[in-house]
Amino acid sequence: MLRINFLTYLKRNWVLLLTAWPVTKLKLSSKKKALAHIPGQGHNLRRHSRVLIHGTGARDLPVVNYTCIRDVYDFNPLYLKRRRRSINRSTSTFKI
Repeated sequence: MLRINFLTYLKRNWVLLLTAWPVTKLKLSSKKKALAHIPGQGHNLRRHSRVLIHGTGARDLPVVNYTCIRDVYDFNPLYLKRRRRSINRSTSTFKI
């Protein structure tokens, strides 16, 4: 990993939204450079961390073609994950 940035994303045929998504600039084992999306809430990645990526990018970030995979190498999993939708109107966290 070379550096971590925050990109603002584009909605198709609409306007530039000002919420930022975490993106990392990677140097692959084939000596090429690529941008990868960091999924989830928070991360522990630093400058020389190793990550595993797969070829699905973020939907509204046109330059980003990869996504980092959690719980492999130096990228920790989500321990306290918030549900996207509430179950029986409760907003609680649960452990994975």
